[in-house]
Amino acid sequence: MTRKKDNPGSTTQSLIAGAARSRRSRQPFLDRLEALQDFYNFSPAGYVTLDGNGNILDANLTISMMVNTTLAEMSGQSFYDYVHLDDRDTLYSYLRNLFKNKRHQICEIRLQNARKKMIPVVLDGLLAEDRKGRQIFRSVVMDITERKQMETDLRRSRDGLEEQVRKRTAELEKLNEALRIEVEKRKKFEADLKSQNKKILKAQERRKYLSKKLVELLEKERRAIAESLHNDVGQILAKLNMDLDDVIDASEHASIKADALVQVQNSIMKSMDYVSWLAGSLRPHILENLGLVPAIRNMLNKMKTNSNVRFHLHTQGDFLQIDDEKALAIYRITQEAVTNCLKHARAENIIVNLTRNDQFLSITIDDDGPGFEYDKISAQKGGKDKLGLIIMHERAIQVGGEFRIKSRVGKGTRVIVETPVE
Repeated sequence: MTRKKDNPGSTTQSLIAGAARSRRSRQPFLDRLEALQDFYNFSPAGYVTLDGNGNILDANLTISMMVNTTLAEMSGQSFYDYVHLDDRDTLYSYLRNLFKNKRHQICEIRLQNARKKMIPVVLDGLLAEDRKGRQIFRSVVMDITERKQMETDLRRSRDGLEEQVRKRTAELEKLNEALRIEVEKRKKFEADLKSQNKKILKAQERRKYLSKKLVELLEKERRAIAESLHNDVGQILAKLNMDLDDVIDASEHASIKADALVQVQNSIMKSMDYVSWLAGSLRPHILENLGLVPAIRNMLNKMKTNSNVRFHLHTQGDFLQIDDEKALAIYRITQEAVTNCLKHARAENIIVNLTRNDQFLSITIDDDGPGFEYDKISAQKGGKDKLGLIIMHERAIQVGGEFRIKSRVGKGTRVIVETPVE
C-alpha cells in the first residue's frame, strides 16, 4: 500500500491555525497578567522585594515615585541607599530579626529621595523563596505622611492644651492663694470685729449700769427732797399758818390790820399748795398708791391749771399689773415730754395715748406745735434740751424699751415709747 505524501501547504496552514488558537487561548491570561501588573505598579502602596542583604530585587512604580527615581535605577540597588541615615540601623535590625526568627513584624523608617525630602513609611512584609529556593523579603511600603502630620497636629494640640491647662492651673493657684490670703484677712477682720463687739457690749453694759445707777440716784434725791419739803418746809409753813390764825384772832382788838395778815396767810397757803405740788412732782405718791393712769391724769390736771393748752388723755388696756420700774419710767418720760411741750412747743393741744396689749406697753405724746429738727438737736454738744432727750432715752433703755421722736418743722412733734410686757 502506497503512502500519500503530505502537502506542505496544508501543513503550514495547520501550524498557523494552531498558533492562532494558542494565542486566543492565552489572551485572557495575558490580559489578566497585564491588569495585575498595572495594579502592582500603580497601587496606592509601594511594593518592594529584597534579598537577604537588603538589595532591591523588584519594586513598583509607587515606591519609585516616593524616592523620586526610576525602576531601572532602583533595580539591583541597595534599599539602604534610599533610607535616611538615622534609620538604617533600624532597618538592618528589622531585616536581621525577620530572616532569623521568621516572625511577622512591621518597621517604621524614613525614606529619603534625591531632593532630600523625607517620607515616613511603614514596612509590613513577610519572607518568601525565589525560584532558586533563596529567602527573599516581600513588603508593602505604606506612606504614613498624613498620619504623621495628624500625629504632629495632635501632639501640638495636646501640648497646646497642656500648656493652657498649665497656665490655667497656675492662674487657679494664684487665685487660690489670693483667696486664701483674703480668707485669712477676713478671718482676722472677723476676729477683730468680734473682739470690738465684745468691747462695745461691755461698754454698753457698763453704760447701762451707770445709767441705771444715775436714774436710781436721781429718784433717790427727788424722794429725799420731796420728803424734806413735805416734812420740814410743809410743817414750818403749817405752823406759821396756825400762828397767823392766832394773830388774826387777836388783831381784832389791836392796832394791826387784819386784812394785811390775811394777805400774808393767803401767801402762806399758796406756798403750801406749791410745796405740796412740788413734792408730788418729785415723788408721785398717786403712782405708788393708785397706779399709772391716775398718776398721769393727776399730773396733766395740775399742769392744765397753769397753762392755756388743752390736754387729752386716751387709754386702752389693763394697767393694773405693771412693774413699778416700768410704771415710773413711763410716768417720768411723760412728765419730761409734756414739760418740754409747755416750755418750747407753743402748742394748743397735747394728746397722750397710753396703750397696753399682750406684748407691749406704749405711750405716745403728740403736740400741734411748730416742731423742730430733731437731728440738729441730737447733734448738738451739751444743752438742757439735749439732756432732757438723753434722760428720756436712758429711762426707756433701762426698762428694755425703745424711745423715738418724730418731728418736722410745721408738723408738730410725737414722742413714742414702747416697752415689752413681761
